Amino acid sequence: MDVGERRVRTARVVSVHDDEVIIDVGRDQGLEVGMHIDLTPPSDDDVEWEEEAVIGEVDAVEEHRARVRIRWREVASVGTPVAVTPADTTGSLVAPPGPPRSIRLRAGVIAGTPINDLGINLLVNGELELRRGRYFLARVVLRPTGMSIGQGPDFGGGGAYAQLGFDHHLIGAAVGLGVERVWDDGCCGSGATGQWEPRLTYPTSFRVGAVDGLMAEVTTLLMIEQRELRLLAVHAELQFPMRRNAWLAFRGSGGGAALFWHSEALVKLALRGNGDSGTTRLELGIGAVGTTDQNPSRSPRVGPSLVIGVHHQL
Repeated sequence: MDVGERRVRTARVVSVHDDEVIIDVGRDQGLEVGMHIDLTPPSDDDVEWEEEAVIGEVDAVEEHRARVRIRWREVASVGTPVAVTPADTTGSLVAPPGPPRSIRLRAGVIAGTPINDLGINLLVNGELELRRGRYFLARVVLRPTGMSIGQGPDFGGGGAYAQLGFDHHLIGAAVGLGVERVWDDGCCGSGATGQWEPRLTYPTSFRVGAVDGLMAEVTTLLMIEQRELRLLAVHAELQFPMRRNAWLAFRGSGGGAALFWHSEALVKLALRGNGDSGTTRLELGIGAVGTTDQNPSRSPRVGPSLVIGVHHQL
C-alpha cells in the first residue's frame, strides 16, 4: 500500500474479531494511528443489493500490520483489499446499518414475586425473526406466558402471534394474527365461576429508529369479544445505545384486557460478534410485575421482578 497513492489497493484484511480488523500493512508502509481505512468489499453483480461503504480508523500500528476499528453491524471480510482514504469513518452509534439478511432468536424469563404472597411467578417469552433484503420482515412471537409456583394470583395467561411487515433502516411496521389464552368470567363477573378460553388476536407493530440504535417500538393487540373489537394489551420498548456493544432499554406490557402487566429497565450486552451472524447478546434487568382485575383471582397484586434473556443471530 502506498499511502501517497490512495487508490491503489495492495493491502488486505488478514483477520476479523468483532470490531477489530487486522490488515497486513503497518508502520513500515507509512501507516499511522488515526488514519482512515476503506474496508468496503468489492462490488458483486450476483447480489441483489449494493454493499454499503465500511471505513474504519487505525488505532494500533506495528511494523507490518495494523488494527482498524469498525462500528457496530459493520462487516469486514478476510481477504478484502483495503486502502487509506480521506473519507470520514462510517457507521453510527445512534443509527447503525442493518444487514440485508438476518435470522434472530430470542428467549427470556421474567421472574417475580407479588408482595404479601408466598410464591414465584414466571413469565416466559421468545421470538424468531427473519429479515430478508432491506424491506421484508417476518416473525413469530411468544408473548409473556405465565405460570405460578406457590400461593398467589394466577399467572396462567399467555399467547403467541405471527407477523409480516415492512422493515427499513429507520422505520418498520408489521401486522399479523395470533391466539391468546384469556379468562372468561361469563355474564356475572365472578372470577370464581369463569373458565380459560382461547381468543384470536390481531397484533400491529410500529417502530421508529434503528433496531440496534436509538429506537422506540409499540405493539398493540386487539381481539374480538362478543362481536366487539377490544384492546387486549399494549407492549412498548424504548432503547438507548450506550456504547458499541451495550444498550439501555425500558420495556413494558399490559393494559386493556390483559391478566397481568410487567415493566422493566434492562441492559443489553453483546458477548460476542459485531451485529453479524454469530452475534450473541445477554439481557439483564429489574422491574415490577403484577396482576390486573381481569385476573381470575380478582385481587390485583404487584411485586419486584428479575429479567434474564439471551439473543442470538444466525
